Amino acid sequence: MMTDNLHGFALTIADRSPLAAEILGLRYVDHNVKAGETYVYSIETKRLKSNLPPVDIRVINEFEPLLAPEGFSILKRDDAVNLRWLSNSNLTKYGSYIVERQNPGDTIFHVLTDPPLVFIKEPSIKQPYYHFIDSLHGNKGVFRYRVKGSNAFGEWSEYAYGLGYSMDRTPPEPVSLYSGDYQKDSNQIRLAWTIPINNVDIKYHQVQVSENEEYNYSAVSAQLPASDTVFNFNVKDMFIDRPFYFKIISVDSFGNQSTSIVRYVSVPDLEKPLPPTNLKVTIDTTGQILATWSPSKSHDVEGYYIFYSNDDESDFTMDDNTLQKDTFYTWNIPLNTLTKNIYLAIKAADDNYNRSNFSDIIKLRRPDKIPPPKPFLSQAFYDEESGVNLSWKQSSASDVEKYFVYRKNIKDSLSTWKLIDSTSKDVIEYNDNQYPYDTQVGYSIRASDDFSNISEFSNSIPVNIPFPKKKYLVSFQKIESSKNMNVNLTWTKPDANNMDKRATFKYQIFRSVGNDELELYKEVPSGETNLKDKVELKNVLYNYAIRIKFENGKTGKLSQAKSILIQ
Repeated sequence: MMTDNLHGFALTIADRSPLAAEILGLRYVDHNVKAGETYVYSIETKRLKSNLPPVDIRVINEFEPLLAPEGFSILKRDDAVNLRWLSNSNLTKYGSYIVERQNPGDTIFHVLTDPPLVFIKEPSIKQPYYHFIDSLHGNKGVFRYRVKGSNAFGEWSEYAYGLGYSMDRTPPEPVSLYSGDYQKDSNQIRLAWTIPINNVDIKYHQVQVSENEEYNYSAVSAQLPASDTVFNFNVKDMFIDRPFYFKIISVDSFGNQSTSIVRYVSVPDLEKPLPPTNLKVTIDTTGQILATWSPSKSHDVEGYYIFYSNDDESDFTMDDNTLQKDTFYTWNIPLNTLTKNIYLAIKAADDNYNRSNFSDIIKLRRPDKIPPPKPFLSQAFYDEESGVNLSWKQSSASDVEKYFVYRKNIKDSLSTWKLIDSTSKDVIEYNDNQYPYDTQVGYSIRASDDFSNISEFSNSIPVNIPFPKKKYLVSFQKIESSKNMNVNLTWTKPDANNMDKRATFKYQIFRSVGNDELELYKEVPSGETNLKDKVELKNVLYNYAIRIKFENGKTGKLSQAKSILIQ
């Protein structure tokens, strides 16, 4: 930005030095002012002619102290401190800075930056902070620092304060981890180490463990005192079929740490592996069983044993003493048995002969080829609002799982029973609203057991289904009178979803005068939805109704009559 500006460097220097601004003619201090008054300033040049009107700068003569540089903080380093403060928020406020330090036990701040610090910010480089490094050269103790900024008017801000001190970054000498033994009686691993003689600044030790020698270590002890040389690690409730790698971290008072050499400890595997999951079992009509499962998640599993029981879920017997290496198993069971079900479960075995708990226990129905007795259909009747309602008595078999509902058109000699729906074993009622119209329909029920055996058809009950006149109801949308004794009738077309697209029909208009009965008055083609009726009598009611009439002679329900008084 400075290189694109002809006077860029002059403006930059003037912004950071009141003296430079005076020399370049870019600064003016008005001393002849009075407190509380407002002054208007205009800055112009003699030679530059601008098309823009000069900008008035209004200044209220009130003193406002400059705030301290924002974001001041101190970072500790080895034999040094790093003083920093925000660059973006201070860039437009201050052009230079002075850093001062107060030594331990002193009462005076000493200037560290003479001349003041001036920073040039390069836009292409991200620089969130201004930095100043103060080397302490081994000086101990806490130092007090402060920093202030100066603006283009030569005014100095308030101080920003902070404390700093140097830190020791040299790690201590690591301990020597010479012993690691598993103690079976207490389920503990005992670790022992020695401390180097030169380690006088140790703050604490900490024991870490991992399954891998190179990485993923985590702490398993609290911060142990510097004098401790023994730690007992309890593995009672842990998965111990894994490697144990230990190391000791030593930390001094400045946070520097060192790491001992890694030591491996072997723990015998006495834990059961995890059982297999997702056990699925099928059986065919011949009694052949196929069992599949997902492998155990334990990494040391060698195979699986298959168990079964005929009576309950506890008295299991191993089907084959051979360890199964695969995750599936087939065998045949006898069908001539009094027990209805068979129970199956799987155990995993690891390389130390430990067996897992049982997997999920699967209850399997033995093959059954005998269909259940047929149910009894007790009633079937038609209701104009709800349709055909059925109810039946349950089959006497205890293993019924569902009922199938069948329907056929009795008047059609070629019609056969058609399955229309099914219900669960506890539901013995059904409502059919998808029946054919204007015919006689028969209904029957069949039962199905848990082995998909289906009973014979129940008794059949015929139901007469009338033509659904209400379904084709048409009503007047508007009836109004006009000049010359005319009545204009307008009606809506029937719902297209209820109509057979191939059906041919017309509209029948009924009319009466006064209290007379409605009589067929006119027939209108299906393509029209309005009629102009010429009437003859005044001061009487004319009553109108409408319905659909199909080509086969069937008619829809007659609409409600609407009346109009002719005046």
